Amino acid sequence: MASLVGQTLDRYRLVEQIGQGGMATVYRAVDTQSMQEFAIKVLSPTIGGDRRFVLRFRREAGLVKRRLKHPNIVPVVDYGEADGYVYLVMPFLKGETLHDYLVRGPLTQKQKVRWIGQVTAALTFAHENGIIHRDIKPPNIMITEKGDALLMDFGLAREIEGSNTLTGSMLMGTPAYVSPEQGRGEKLDPRSDQYSLGVILYQIAAGRLPFEADAPMAMVMQHIQDPVPRPGRFDRELSEAEEKVIVKCLAKRRDDRFPTLTDLNDAYQAALAGRRLPQFDLPPPASMVAMVRPEATLKLDTQIIAPEIPRRRVAWWILPALFVTVILAGVLAYPSLSGLLGSSTPTSIPTSVVTPVATGFIVLGDNPTKVPVTDTPKPTAVPQVTSEDCPGIVLHYLGTDGNKANWRVHNDTMTPVKVLQFKRINWSLTTNGYLQSILLGEEMIWEGQAVQGDLTIEGVGWVLGSNKAIPLLLEFQWPAGETGYALSLVIDAGCTLEGGW
Repeated sequence: MASLVGQTLDRYRLVEQIGQGGMATVYRAVDTQSMQEFAIKVLSPTIGGDRRFVLRFRREAGLVKRRLKHPNIVPVVDYGEADGYVYLVMPFLKGETLHDYLVRGPLTQKQKVRWIGQVTAALTFAHENGIIHRDIKPPNIMITEKGDALLMDFGLAREIEGSNTLTGSMLMGTPAYVSPEQGRGEKLDPRSDQYSLGVILYQIAAGRLPFEADAPMAMVMQHIQDPVPRPGRFDRELSEAEEKVIVKCLAKRRDDRFPTLTDLNDAYQAALAGRRLPQFDLPPPASMVAMVRPEATLKLDTQIIAPEIPRRRVAWWILPALFVTVILAGVLAYPSLSGLLGSSTPTSIPTSVVTPVATGFIVLGDNPTKVPVTDTPKPTAVPQVTSEDCPGIVLHYLGTDGNKANWRVHNDTMTPVKVLQFKRINWSLTTNGYLQSILLGEEMIWEGQAVQGDLTIEGVGWVLGSNKAIPLLLEFQWPAGETGYALSLVIDAGCTLEGGW
């Protein structure tokens, strides 16, 4: 977006650009009536051109302005639309962000105690007023000159009732900090903000993010399905109590996290002070499963803002010592492993098996911790499906949650395309149950109880804009031992995307 310095939006004259992100640019501005200074966030014209987004933005900005008055929340002073630009007005504060502090090095004990306590108080207040932030990250936490932490940027906030991370085709949030349910495009609750705050706690403790990837979608997929590395691996001085609190926040399932942010802060403050932790259960360890990682090429309408925090160095002698230890352990363990397994055949080891199938998809073996043991492995979709006829149009499988199967369709081309037909293939009624509904984006394209066999929906007509992604959600009854299905999308650009689950 071209600089707007020197221009006036309504009564606000933009004096200086002070920040820029993937969705907006922030300016220092002067109110020409009161001559007071303010910070104005101006949304990208691309986003501002989406009328549905503008209506939602104005509604939510008004909601934040009315409800969120708290000493640790930067308030919304004004909002509006002028000359084709949508903007949000906030007080102009002097200070630095938590991002700036983390780039310089580890926080002190006093800073952690004070700032995390203030951020959790601000988020608790927002949640009690029915608002989820949805974009908690270090750049959105301002540290004032007085040393107080203020939570900023509720511009992407959403009312708790009926909230969803996806509006139209955009993933709202920052991939480095999104919760698993946010990455899947599900309805959110306050525990999603807790997960994002847990990523910050991890960053503070370990000096790095729990997941790192070159592409936004790859990072989102890691949050959805990859086990979180223990933060103590990167900081030997990290207390066991603090690590337990962080691991609890970053549970994949919401029910395994703290019930509220007050509970989280109580446990975190106790861990920092060396006091006995409140009673809580740790989430179950993630199962080790064979996995095909997507060659993630999705371009989301977000920006990864991950501080390049200096890594904590490990003493030079540790790596050679570890190498020698691993070699010795392998030599000593080999006879006992051979005796236990009875042979060296790889299939004797209880892990998932990657198997090519005739349709050209890849099927992963069963995850024994998720469903009761059955004779037939439960198939899982290839994470990314493309077609040579329509390069740049991708069908992604994001996993299952309860009775929902989550997909996403992405158009990484410069031309809008239209989905003409949805087809569900080889549906077994006796093993998969009734399909209840199909949502494409925010539109219900089918609802009812399907008969066994194929289901074809003609004339879907959903237009997918250039460089956009929309969710495809299948909701159904979920019995144990399901056999899977296949689905296809016919695109007007002349191709068919077929994915198997």
